[in-house]
Amino acid sequence: MLHKSSFLQINSMPEINGVKIQWLADSEKMSEEDFKAEIEAEKKALEEVKPKNILADTLQMGFAIPPNLQEWHNGIIFPVFQGIGLQKLAILVSHDLFVQVSIEQLIDEEKSNTDLKTRYFDSEENAINWLKS
Repeated sequence: MLHKSSFLQINSMPEINGVKIQWLADSEKMSEEDFKAEIEAEKKALEEVKPKNILADTLQMGFAIPPNLQEWHNGIIFPVFQGIGLQKLAILVSHDLFVQVSIEQLIDEEKSNTDLKTRYFDSEENAINWLKS
């Protein structure tokens, strides 16, 4: 376990040469400051482990990321992705439409500036198979 809080957990996943970042149901209670603290913890874990692939599980995420935080997040996380040479990002998409849209905006805004391959999934099995391929 690389990080665990009531909002987020990050685990090593050797089978995908990467990590799983999983947002938990309590994330709906997060404040903007809580979100920032979790992203800082994510940044630290990624810099430490330097994964080639990430499985981002947002199925339980209950925090819709406002535009100001999307911009802040991208300024923190995308330079790390580039610095560690991240190759693939598989995102398990939340069933909450507002959360789903905020996550897609977050990623789509930045990924045009990088070689990172990103895909959205509704099944963890399909996401893992893609990350292994």
